[in-house]
Amino acid sequence: MNENKSEKSFSFLGKTSLVLFVVLAVFISWAIFKQINKRKEIQNEITQLQEEAARISRENFLAKERISYFESQDYQSREAKEKLNLRDPEENVVIVKPGIIKKEVPVIEELPITNKGEASLISNPIKWWKYFTHK
Repeated sequence: MNENKSEKSFSFLGKTSLVLFVVLAVFISWAIFKQINKRKEIQNEITQLQEEAARISRENFLAKERISYFESQDYQSREAKEKLNLRDPEENVVIVKPGIIKKEVPVIEELPITNKGEASLISNPIKWWKYFTHK
């Protein structure tokens, strides 16, 4: 009877420790899962911040290029000409009023049509040559 009692206490102790082990394993697994998710979130945030830093770096580079262009002599000269109507001493200003000069459009000669409805046998490069040299 003593053996039966010790077997019951061992089986109770074994079942209790098994339940505690399972509960502990679930708790540890849950904690590990939370840590893994937290690491993924942190890694995603790091990636986003690196992309944003790269974007800001590109914007800074473009801004520096614009600043150097705006500080250049060419830009200042062009702005002075456009906004202040200034000119360089060696420049001559020519004002062209609309309507005084008429642009002539070259007339393309019509090619004779043969009996079969085809254009004459003049090659395409020759047609272009006549078009550009015929004024």
